[in-house]
Amino acid sequence: MTQPDSSTKLLCVLGHPISHTLSPLIHNAALHAQGLNYSYLAFDVHPEHLGNAVSGLKALGFAGANVTIPHKRSVFDLVDRLTPAALAAGAVNTLVPVYEGDELLELVGDNTDVEGFVAPLRTRHAHLKGGKFAVLGAGGAARAIVYALSSLLEASSITVAARNPQRAEQLCRDMEGWAGSTRLAPVDLQSAEIPVDNAAMVINCTPVGMAPHQHASIWPDSETPHENQIWYDLVYNPVETAFLKRAKMKGATAISGLDMFVAQGAASYRQWTGKTMPERIVRNALKKWISARRQENTR
Repeated sequence: MTQPDSSTKLLCVLGHPISHTLSPLIHNAALHAQGLNYSYLAFDVHPEHLGNAVSGLKALGFAGANVTIPHKRSVFDLVDRLTPAALAAGAVNTLVPVYEGDELLELVGDNTDVEGFVAPLRTRHAHLKGGKFAVLGAGGAARAIVYALSSLLEASSITVAARNPQRAEQLCRDMEGWAGSTRLAPVDLQSAEIPVDNAAMVINCTPVGMAPHQHASIWPDSETPHENQIWYDLVYNPVETAFLKRAKMKGATAISGLDMFVAQGAASYRQWTGKTMPERIVRNALKKWISARRQENTR
């Protein structure tokens, strides 16, 4: 591993709380594998100190940063420019400083969740383009996914199903200007069986099923899923959630949130370092970490 020195470039993630993050794990694994003189750290930043934290990073000549809950929206006022993905998603998860020599020219706020979500679907693009989709959940992650489905997959319709139908309605109103010709339909989760059954792909955008509650599922037992569908869970710990286990049992194609997590990290990594993240090495590091935690929890 490269020993940090005065030329080591700083990367980090800002959040509150931050103990759950696996971003240092994946980025440091990649940096180490490529012999790059960077160090990726996690900083617990209280919301009232976010402005000072970003100013401090600028003063230190940082190479880039991720932003996580609860700062993804607050950081809007601290950047010089937002990418279309960040504007549409209503959230920034990546800060990209642009330098000329030692001078910071601008700080760009991006959202790599959009690119990360679509990455595992590249080989299925022709099958999914123009299709019908069902999004479960109406939080910030769902907004980014609705944008990805409408702009990159040209969805004919997207059903947004949430336990709180008012939140689903609000999300659809917020996304009308970004959806193009895609029809957005908010529904109560309990009334979503028909649109879920008719969807080419169903995406869980909620944290339901995340460890330590890995036996929970956002979708109840029913005739769906079926073999003509793709079921995609944004949760990556565990790698195979109850949501995905049922999908596979019914013959549907299952995509783990691990794929998106690595892909969104790779998109940030590329902007900061100019290098392609060694994804196989990163996946192995993640799987080893998750396996170790699982063994600890079963002792």
